Amino acid sequence: MGLTTRISYGLVDIYLLDGRFRRDKDRGVCFGNGIIKRVLDTIDIRGAKVPRVVVLGTGISWNHHTEDGEAYGESRYDDERERLYRELANRMGGTINGLLLISGDYHINEIYHVDLG
Repeated sequence: MGLTTRISYGLVDIYLLDGRFRRDKDRGVCFGNGIIKRVLDTIDIRGAKVPRVVVLGTGISWNHHTEDGEAYGESRYDDERERLYRELANRMGGTINGLLLISGDYHINEIYHVDLG
């Protein structure tokens, strides 16, 4: 239902997110509040004793702006994306010891620094 799975290895948690199941471009929803809340709640629980390295993976680009409006970097997703990034930033140094955002769906290799705000 949007959160495909979580894989854990040592102090690393990998969350595989499906940005298509609840996507509603007209309302600016990619993952949806329920998915984001569950991911953040799980991060808080898992990192409560020892902060974790969190990897968030999804099939859409986290930061691109594309003509078809499929990427999470599109302005239509600003509110949801900025809320997610802000909540992740608030957890850095607390329940999150490191954060990596990975994506697919583009036939190029790029590395970016994403400012969480």
